[in-house]
Amino acid sequence: AVIGSHWLSPGNLGPDSPSNSQLSVIYTVCVVLVGALSFFAYQHNVITEKKVDARTVSPNDFAVIVRNLPASATDEKAIADFFREHAVEGKADTEVVKVVIGWDASDFRDKIKEMRSIRDQNAELEPSDPLHAEGLARMRVLAEELASIGKD
Repeated sequence: AVIGSHWLSPGNLGPDSPSNSQLSVIYTVCVVLVGALSFFAYQHNVITEKKVDARTVSPNDFAVIVRNLPASATDEKAIADFFREHAVEGKADTEVVKVVIGWDASDFRDKIKEMRSIRDQNAELEPSDPLHAEGLARMRVLAEELASIGKD
């Protein structure tokens, strides 16, 4: 049975198979058209996002992200005072609404992982074993370090 040329699709090149250059041109045009439509849809999304952002007030419009503060910088009031004085050149009373300190979670993960390892090791040891006492001492040090992070 011969399939009519009006049923041609990418999966069925018809009786002329690849020798018909008209099909190749049509498929190429379709691919280019889909690519162009995708590009224009993306650009439309970018423009829409910019328009919405221009009309909407969010915390990002007023936030300042500061990285690599020293580990000892844990006092939110001291940080706020510093930025109140130095955030805007020539102005010593810039309004600072809130300081939020974000911590590097890898520091916490490493300490908690070590604490779990010590706990598992101590579970296998007798309480009279000197290594058990050393593990408990190290656990106390780690717990104090974790508790001291972020205290004002």
